[in-house]
Amino acid sequence: MRKFLALSISILGAMVAVSASAASDPDYRPANNPLEDKSCFAVNRAYEKMHNSGRYSTNTYALMPDGKTPLFATVRAIDAFIYYEANGMGWKKQPRIVRTQFDERTHLPIFTDCSETGLERADEKLAVHYYALWSRHTWKGPIEVWIDRSSGKMIKTLVHFDSHPDDFPFPVAIEIMDYDRDHAIRPTVSN
Repeated sequence: MRKFLALSISILGAMVAVSASAASDPDYRPANNPLEDKSCFAVNRAYEKMHNSGRYSTNTYALMPDGKTPLFATVRAIDAFIYYEANGMGWKKQPRIVRTQFDERTHLPIFTDCSETGLERADEKLAVHYYALWSRHTWKGPIEVWIDRSSGKMIKTLVHFDSHPDDFPFPVAIEIMDYDRDHAIRPTVSN
């Protein structure tokens, strides 16, 4: 379950801790970091805005070969905690951790080679659509990102994994973000 959580949230970056050495490096987090891929400026800012939201929730869906998209996991960021439930295994809780656009282990950018493809409708919102490469820990692959044009926050991602993650029984994941505070309801945590 921990592997799943790290991977699921790594798609969004919500559960990965910033190491102490990275947090103390003044050049690690700012938007003007020379390691940041400049083509990904808007994607990185959307990523940061998502994680700096007070409350939000995400649903992870498997994109199956037949086109079906069953719900695989739900994550809710509420105050100082992240609550997650995957595959009917019951709700778990972990402390919420500060996010940046850099992998906390390698200090390298999570998003690279971003290209904007234009405006599209995503979940009934006008969004800017991007293609990019995504990498965190040992997972990597192409990603599509939709950013709400009005809020500047990520509202949807579609990730194709180059290497098949152990805890994901599917090679393509869709994540839908929801920033409505009323939807991020504190669940009952199982022991």
